[in-house]
Amino acid sequence: MKNIIEEENIPCSKTVFQLRREGNLDDALNIGRVCYENNKEDVRTAKSLAWVLYDLIKKAKEKNETEKANEYLKELLSINVEDDLLTQKKEYLVNELNPDRDIVRKAKIAYEQQNYKEALNLYRQAIQIFPEDEQVNISMGW
Repeated sequence: MKNIIEEENIPCSKTVFQLRREGNLDDALNIGRVCYENNKEDVRTAKSLAWVLYDLIKKAKEKNETEKANEYLKELLSINVEDDLLTQKKEYLVNELNPDRDIVRKAKIAYEQQNYKEALNLYRQAIQIFPEDEQVNISMGW
């Protein structure tokens, strides 16, 4: 895989981003990992791999594959790159995949299903557990 990219003289990050745009996340992940291992200092390569991992985490979450999502998250968190949006997304995912936040997820689902009484009770419990969490407090207000 590495030889193909080098022979074609195409930057790794460009290949990875293109595969990601095409929805070919498995190939993007495999190439991104090889490229990143060979050049951890290249910011574009790091970002391209990080965004592929982000997409894979979202996909695993949608399929309720929590273990797989957490594996990808661990790898994502190991990539250190200066990018405000990526940092924000990492923080969001850490919160979303935290098993202690199940009550918040249940409250959100109840609200989305228009079961407002259950959502209110769950948000009240969540506020007891996470009193400083701004998002929980805002959600409770709505």
